[in-house]
Amino acid sequence: MSTEIIPHVKLEENEAAFWVDKIGEYSQEKVPVVYVEAVADDWEKIKAVLCELRGSNISCILLLKRADDLYEDDEILAIFDFLRDWDQLLLQNVLEMCAAWIPKAFITSMETEAKVEMKWFEQWLSALSDERIYKFPGLPWRSFIRKIVKENHAFAVRFLELVALPATNENIQAVQGHFNRFLEAKKKVVCTFPKHWSRGA
Repeated sequence: MSTEIIPHVKLEENEAAFWVDKIGEYSQEKVPVVYVEAVADDWEKIKAVLCELRGSNISCILLLKRADDLYEDDEILAIFDFLRDWDQLLLQNVLEMCAAWIPKAFITSMETEAKVEMKWFEQWLSALSDERIYKFPGLPWRSFIRKIVKENHAFAVRFLELVALPATNENIQAVQGHFNRFLEAKKKVVCTFPKHWSRGA
C-alpha cells in the first residue's frame, strides 16, 4: 500500500491559472493521484480539470459536494451518468447526492464501504499513473475501477427508482433488500490476479 501523501484540492477555490501551474508541479513531482473536491454544478470546469489531469498522466478522484439548490431526480441521474462515463462514480459520491434518502439502518455500513472503496481506488489509480510501477503492467487496473463504477451506477439508479415509489411496506422492504444485496456483493474481493497470471513474470 502506498504511503505517499495524496494532494487534496478544492476546485471552486482555484482559477484556471492555478491548475496550469499546479498540474505542471504535479507532473514534475510524478504525483500519481490527486483528490479534487468540487460542487456538483460547474461541470465545464470539472471536465476541463479532469481532461488536464488525464492529459498529464495524473489520475483524479473526484469528490462531489451538493450545491445549495435542490436536485430533481433526472438531474441526479445525469450526474451519475457523467460520473460513470468519467470513472468517478465512487460510492462516496452516491452518498453525497442521495444521503437524505438512505435508510438510517444502512448509513454506517455504506459510509464504511465508501471509505474502503476509496482506498482501493487510490491504489488502482496510482498503479495506472505512476511510472515507477512497471513490474506488473498486465494487471487490469482500469477494469477493476470500471467494474466497481458499473456496479455503483446500477445500484444508484435502481435506488432512485425505488425511493420515488409510494412508501408502502412492500416498497420499503424492496429498498432494504436492495441495500442488503448490494452490501453483500461488496464483500466479494476483486481478484487482482488474472487467470493467466504467471508468478514468474
